[in-house]
Amino acid sequence: MKIRNVVHPGLRSLMAGDDPAGPRGTDTTRLRRILTFLQDMAEESELRCVAGWKVHSPSGAGRGTWELRAAPIGALTFRIDPQGGGIADLDYKGNG
Repeated sequence: MKIRNVVHPGLRSLMAGDDPAGPRGTDTTRLRRILTFLQDMAEESELRCVAGWKVHSPSGAGRGTWELRAAPIGALTFRIDPQGGGIADLDYKGNG
């Protein structure tokens, strides 16, 4: 899926190649693998197929926003556009 926009500035710099360090205190190798997976996946059901990832899409006020937790990087949150299938509002939340 195409990642349309990134909210977190460190994550945005990592993806653009401007700053290879990425978000402060993060395992960028693992984070890059997760980002590659998100870009390569064809449908959202694939999110639940990776061992070690905790993935959920909350109901209520957070409906439509996915949260992907993968130790030790923390969590990525994002929306998936049901019409276009793209990922929007990708954000990073560390373990702290």
